[in-house]
Amino acid sequence: DFPLADPARLVIDLDGAIGALAQDRYSVGRGGVTAIRLSEFEAGTVRLVIDLERPTAYRVTSTPTGIVISLESGSVAFEPWSTDVQV
Repeated sequence: DFPLADPARLVIDLDGAIGALAQDRYSVGRGGVTAIRLSEFEAGTVRLVIDLERPTAYRVTSTPTGIVISLESGSVAFEPWSTDVQV
């Protein structure tokens, strides 16, 4: 994972993942996140890009069921966001 600037975004490569979501872009518009984009970066790797309102500190944590991405954006807290897709 790594941040990029101009515009601010966070890039996370998911090795061994398969793109199975209905869309490749989701509008979020809260908590400092404007949108989330997904694409097949290379065979066997899905790239997740989180478009941000501004650069922010973050943490990526692995869990038994996937990953949790925590942003320290300074924005008002909001309920966790999900695509609601179960794979």
